[in-house]
Amino acid sequence: TLVDVASGREIARAECFEFAPLGTMEEIQQRVAAAQKRYDLAVERRQETLSRLRMELSVEQDAAAQDALTEEIAAAEALTTPQFVSRLHAEVLEMHGEARNFTSLLRCACLVHIERRAAAPAAPPGAIAAE
Repeated sequence: TLVDVASGREIARAECFEFAPLGTMEEIQQRVAAAQKRYDLAVERRQETLSRLRMELSVEQDAAAQDALTEEIAAAEALTTPQFVSRLHAEVLEMHGEARNFTSLLRCACLVHIERRAAAPAAPPGAIAAE
């Protein structure tokens, strides 16, 4: 004989192989449908989590790229990054009286810089930049 650990009751070997009735076909279908809904919900939650993580990574990468470009623009203007950002902010205030979405403006300044850099003629190999 075997002993049920939880209750301490002796269990005959035949009891070990008893199965609970499955129920009617309708009950089985309901249990399967409920299990499928739980599975679908888990998959949907995982997809949402992965999507959110991808978006967060993209935002972090965009921020890193924007920081690098802002530093590059500032260096081209012979300014520190904080000086460049302050100057840009002051120009916006002077022109428009307010800076409603300064982050977006800074992002646009970086895009304009990229376009201008791409349009600039390439220096010949071995050329020394003029100071």
